[in-house]
Amino acid sequence: MNLFSTIDFMVIDALYEGRPIPGKFQTSLKRLVGMGIVEKSNSHKDHPYVLSRRLYSAVGEQGIYTRKKGLDRETNKELLLKHIRENNRDGSRMEELKQVLPALGLNSIQSLLKDLAREGLVHARGRTKAGRWHEGPTKAE
Repeated sequence: MNLFSTIDFMVIDALYEGRPIPGKFQTSLKRLVGMGIVEKSNSHKDHPYVLSRRLYSAVGEQGIYTRKKGLDRETNKELLLKHIRENNRDGSRMEELKQVLPALGLNSIQSLLKDLAREGLVHARGRTKAGRWHEGPTKAE
């Protein structure tokens, strides 16, 4: 009994090299996810799948797994909050926050900021490109 097909190996190779998976290989991709060989990525919109932690551990490349998997939502929020706190006097522009999390798109960063604002940890002053993010809940002007 063959455990992996040639297409399975092509999918694994593409994921390892960071190439997109052709649409015609989606059945194989889903099978590899079911087998635990492939996992969903947390943060990479261009590469929604990565090889599993178990596979990277087997070849001694755990650090590559962590980099490719991306950071979880709470870790990303902490990184944004840390940057905002460290620059609270002048505030943090969106361009800076995109530099903090370069793997995320603008919508993802805005979603994280909305979460932090709902939690009362940050607030925005201004709504255009000149807008800045500051620590703490919105203060009465």
